[in-house]
Amino acid sequence: GKQTRHTICPALALKNGKVYAWDDSGMLPVPASLDSGVDTISAGYEHSFARKNGRLIAWGTDIAGETVIPEVARTAPDVS
Repeated sequence: GKQTRHTICPALALKNGKVYAWDDSGMLPVPASLDSGVDTISAGYEHSFARKNGRLIAWGTDIAGETVIPEVARTAPDVS
C-alpha cells in the first residue's frame, strides 16, 4: 500500500466519524477516505486501523506488512 507519514504511537481520535491523528510535532495525515463514516479506530506501534462501513482500513509505515490486510480479515465484525 501507499505509505503515509506515521510516527511511533501516534494519538488518534474519532469525532463525528472523522479520524484525527497527531503527535508531539502536530497533526498527522490520515487516508482521505477516513474523513467520514468511521466507527472504530486502533493505533499500533507504527500503523493504525479504522473500520468504515464494515471494512478495515490500515495505514502507516508498513515496515513488516502490517498495513496489508488479508482478504479473510478485510470485513470487520461488529463489536458488542
